[in-house]
Amino acid sequence: MHENEFTSCGSCAQRWATRVDFLADPSLRVVDYRANVQKLESGLVTFVHRTETCGATMAIPIGRFFDLYTGPRYTKNMSLTDACPRYCFNKTEFRSCKNQCSCAVARETTAIVMCCLDTARRRAIVTGEAAMGER
Repeated sequence: MHENEFTSCGSCAQRWATRVDFLADPSLRVVDYRANVQKLESGLVTFVHRTETCGATMAIPIGRFFDLYTGPRYTKNMSLTDACPRYCFNKTEFRSCKNQCSCAVARETTAIVMCCLDTARRRAIVTGEAAMGER
């Protein structure tokens, strides 16, 4: 990755100059979210870059997307309490948690990222820009 770009694919060398470019790319999908309940910004979102020539995965710290979330930010970490549904400990569980927990910012941010990529994919299908494998 070059210093003035958002990220790049380690397999095919596709580059995304900005986060906007990354979130607008219909060839990306969220695979999982690996929470770090002690250091929330370090949790990892794993993406798959699905094109005709690439199927690589890449992990990006969720903290790089935190500013997208404008909802409440709770201070109490409720993970592993009796009230915790343990969603953060299942990397493919994307449901929102109803607890007023500090981990909510990461879960809700992941949902926003997924929504952005779903919108990009739908737009590509409607405009005919999506390859068959991306539909």
